[in-house]
Amino acid sequence: MRRIFSIVSVISTLLGLSMIISISNSGNLYETLTFETKGTAFIVFFNLYNFLGFLFACLAERNKYRILLFICSIAMLLVSLILTFVGVYGFQEP
Repeated sequence: MRRIFSIVSVISTLLGLSMIISISNSGNLYETLTFETKGTAFIVFFNLYNFLGFLFACLAERNKYRILLFICSIAMLLVSLILTFVGVYGFQEP
């Protein structure tokens, strides 16, 4: 069962990474991954993939790859939270 958690964590982390790459390249992949939502729902999906990656990395089987998976998922979660903070508070009109 813990091996499945490792696989789900890798998939979730890669989905979060692909969203960040797609947004920075103005691609259409992020529209597919967020089901073409905008606004608050987009922010929830943007952070949800990385949070699920972190959650399943905590539950994954204990081996040498778990540490790498845990570090990558934390890094992606921090990047998505920083980008969310910039998006929510940085682009407000005065």
